[in-house]
Amino acid sequence: MAARYTSSPTRCWQADDVYIGADLRGVLDILIEVLGLRGTSVIVESPCDWLVLRLLQDAGVHIVELPWTPEGRLDLVNLDQLLCAKSVHLVVLSSRVSVPAGVSMPPQDRLAIARMLEQHGCWLLENDTFGELGFDEPQTALRELVNPERLIVFSSFEKVLGSEAPYGYLLSRRMNSELQRHFLLRCFRLSPIRQRAIARLYHSGRIDQHLRGLRLQLREQADEMCERLDRHLGDQLTYRAPAAGAAFWLASTRTVDMRQVFQRLLSQQVVIAPGELFSVNGLHQQHLRLSHTFQSQPDLDIVLTALSEALRQAQLG
Repeated sequence: MAARYTSSPTRCWQADDVYIGADLRGVLDILIEVLGLRGTSVIVESPCDWLVLRLLQDAGVHIVELPWTPEGRLDLVNLDQLLCAKSVHLVVLSSRVSVPAGVSMPPQDRLAIARMLEQHGCWLLENDTFGELGFDEPQTALRELVNPERLIVFSSFEKVLGSEAPYGYLLSRRMNSELQRHFLLRCFRLSPIRQRAIARLYHSGRIDQHLRGLRLQLREQADEMCERLDRHLGDQLTYRAPAAGAAFWLASTRTVDMRQVFQRLLSQQVVIAPGELFSVNGLHQQHLRLSHTFQSQPDLDIVLTALSEALRQAQLG
């Protein structure tokens, strides 16, 4: 993993900089403890991974949300003001593609953010969970632009390899002794056999072949979902086609009770994620996340028809 994340002599990682845990939750729990985040202020992109939000919230972290705009950009003026006005310990951003929003930050914005973080001496916690699942040629990750001495990267094998590889991991050049101590205390939870199998997959290069097939499959499913969304929900939902991953971030064109939509669909064994799950301040109440990894065409038609009806019935005003 250290070799895979190394891109140049100055952007290099050693094996001792990589820490692997039983799952992503456990890895983030350790990180929150080691960084001493309790009671501090942390800026997060919004919408943000619900697991990250809940763990920070449970740890008593003051979460400052930086929303993505409908145009697929972050408000850099607002970010600069937040960094100036608040004593911010950390900024949490995605590496290449923000999920669930599914947007890829323009290169000029990445450079501007890197300069801001350097100017304010702020740490970047980079979420690389979907970093290798982009549909197009990968853009430069934020970690390649920021000060590597104030950088921590976290990710998981699960999104790429499935539930058989639930391990989370992080990369950090700093706080080695504290991180080693915490991870060693939990190492008994890791299966050596599974770890060796994953290591062989990466060492042999077969992981890249698997990723090419997986990205192609996800892109084809996303293209199919675009066509079906336009057909079934063209006047009820708006969206930007995702640049990575396995889900769409959808916005209702009319004011609806999204919790009611969730409950109606759940009774039909259709699961969506209401947008407010991805915020701690009540943002995204007219949004929802919907997976596009349905197994067959009829299933997708049934799901989208049910969603259309649920949105109609939950309309307010």
